[in-house]
Amino acid sequence: MRRAAHALCLVLGATAVSRAQDGPTILDTLPAPVGEATWCADEGPGFTTRRVFAGFIIFAVQCPGNSANFIEALVVADDEDGANARALVFPTPDPPDPDFAYDALSNIRWLEGGVVGEIAVDPEEITGPCRHEARWRLAGTRPDPTLIFWRETDDCDGKGGWVVRVAE
Repeated sequence: MRRAAHALCLVLGATAVSRAQDGPTILDTLPAPVGEATWCADEGPGFTTRRVFAGFIIFAVQCPGNSANFIEALVVADDEDGANARALVFPTPDPPDPDFAYDALSNIRWLEGGVVGEIAVDPEEITGPCRHEARWRLAGTRPDPTLIFWRETDDCDGKGGWVVRVAE
């Protein structure tokens, strides 16, 4: 009897863990508060996903992209209907630009420990680095992204010339 109880606990525990780590849900309809929180909802060609990540409900709204990048804005909300939605703004190593919020990421990676990463390539950039890799940690009661890693290169293929600007 004890073995059966232990086995049941293991199965239920594994089910709970798998639910907490389920992948994104593709949404047929964008919740209005999420659409109002980001410019991508009007400009983007596509779709939105919703996931629970690091304990937060996060919507990834597809933005206009290019051949090198799949770009999405991340919006955090209090519930699956988008209550109190707000777009996440990601700090960079450069001083903030009041005219340009870094509020969309390229080729997003969802990593352990509440870390979101991106790999961005801009082969048309001629005045500076054309490729960078970055990571932010989402923390707080309403997550504020903290930049924990940033490296960049003038080599658009990413084979060399990397300069690390931020490393936690």
